[in-house]
Amino acid sequence: MIAVRSTHYPDNLRGEGLDLAVLDEAAYMEPRVWPEIVRPMLTTTRGNALFLSTPFGRNWFYDLFQKGINARYQP
Repeated sequence: MIAVRSTHYPDNLRGEGLDLAVLDEAAYMEPRVWPEIVRPMLTTTRGNALFLSTPFGRNWFYDLFQKGINARYQP
């Protein structure tokens, strides 16, 4: 099943596990959407996440992006 959901009311996203989550315009979502709602739903299925976004200052999405950059360039 493919479902499209809004993060306007983040708690409405809660439910059974996901195989894939696509977070479009992630930088504009509330900071708790990823760590408290979406990520736990992916851990039960060992699912994946795809983050699509344009920058929106130095927020949670910027921090996540920096973790990816730092992990990639470790010797």
